[in-house]
Amino acid sequence: MVILELFIYVLAYLIGSIPFALIIGKLMYQKDVREFNSRNLGATNSLITLGIKAGILVALGDIGKGFFASALPMMLKVEVDPIYVGIFAIIGHCFPVFASFRGGKAVATTIGVLLFSIPWLSFFAIFILFAATYISKYLFIGSLSMGFSISISYLALNDLNKSMLFLGLFVLMIYLHRSNIHNFIHKREVKVRV
Repeated sequence: MVILELFIYVLAYLIGSIPFALIIGKLMYQKDVREFNSRNLGATNSLITLGIKAGILVALGDIGKGFFASALPMMLKVEVDPIYVGIFAIIGHCFPVFASFRGGKAVATTIGVLLFSIPWLSFFAIFILFAATYISKYLFIGSLSMGFSISISYLALNDLNKSMLFLGLFVLMIYLHRSNIHNFIHKREVKVRV
């Protein structure tokens, strides 16, 4: 059983490592999104670089891999919390083995993990993402607000372990958004038109 649990974690990481932004960019547009704008393998950079269709496809792929990875314990009938498995998919998305460990910023895949594991929280996270982006006019503020809100939500649910886990994820998100924060401080971050 321990070997099967380990297999699930490794498989979740590999699923998270699937670089949909790179695949869609190269197959459909003959572009490597890592050469443009934020050089990030996420839905936002795909949207800015390749257009709305690509942005939507990448977002759905990134959400889907978080959802699918979190479903592995149920599919393989192993008693493992899907949230913990999903965290490995998020790490895979951020540091993908299939793309030289240069990935996305954890937002869409986190939503996918929550969508399977605790659906109401995924919708709350999406609401916070859009609300904070709308109010601030900056997508990175919406993303970071979403990450922090998940940790607070688990704290409100008296689940300290998961609250700390998602607080750690929030710190990772700050690191992954460091270029956005730097640009914001120097008044170079692009505002979202909403």
